[in-house]
Order: sequence, then structure tokens, then C-alpha cells
Amino acid sequence: MRPEIDEVIQNGVVEYQGVQLVRLKPGTKVYRVFDDIDAFNNGGYWTFELPSSKANFYRNTAVRPEWNGGTKYVELTVPSEGLPVWRGNAANQRILNEIDDWTLLGGGEQVLIPYDIRTNHPDFLTWLDNPVGNAKTWTD
Repeated sequence: MRPEIDEVIQNGVVEYQGVQLVRLKPGTKVYRVFDDIDAFNNGGYWTFELPSSKANFYRNTAVRPEWNGGTKYVELTVPSEGLPVWRGNAANQRILNEIDDWTLLGGGEQVLIPYDIRTNHPDFLTWLDNPVGNAKTWTD
């Protein structure tokens, strides 16, 4: 963990354009939907609830289908030392490039786990309750 992140969090919550730098409490569960093609189980964006449908996944997170097929998920349990994350709501995204009138709404709450933690923390994969991911079947 980078010292400057710990220092900022110890001094309180930091907010930037509606996004807050916070430390998640130990035992908190977060979920990542991925496909192992364009999106992977160690990606940055996670949610507090597993989406109830594929439509909800795309709508609430504003993830375009070509970015993530959404066929698997992994659950992460925050370790005893907590986990610093950026927390906020997903912004809307264009469904098609250069066309502003068609968007995925976004608005769902999500967290961004910093890259340094996901790639360099020696215990990151041990925090995952199902590191290889489970197949997720949605009816829509």
C-alpha cells in the first residue's frame, strides 16, 4: 500500500467530483463481473452487490458489452487491515462512439481498487473467495 494513500485516509475522507477516497471495513464484500476475454478478475471496478441480471449490470455500471461480456464474477472479502478505494457512482457512457443521444445510464455505486493494490499486493488473490470466477447465468 502506498504511504500517501494511508496518510490521506487517516486524515479523513477525501472527495473529488463526487468520488470519495475511503477505506472499506474488514469483512466487506465487493463483486467484480468479468469475462476473461476483455475484462479479468483483477480489474479495477467492483460493486457492493452482484447484479441481478445482465441488463442491470450493463445499465448500472455503464459498461459497454464490447468491453466486458459479463459471463463470470468474483467476490472479494476485504482483509483485516481494510482496503483503500475510490467510491462513487458510475458515470453514464455512450452506447456508440460519437453519438451522445444513446447512453448507458450508469448511476450504480461502485468502487475502484487502486492498480498498485490489485497488481502488487502479495495477498490480493487470497482475498478473492472464488479467484477463478464462477459462471454467471442470467435469464435476460
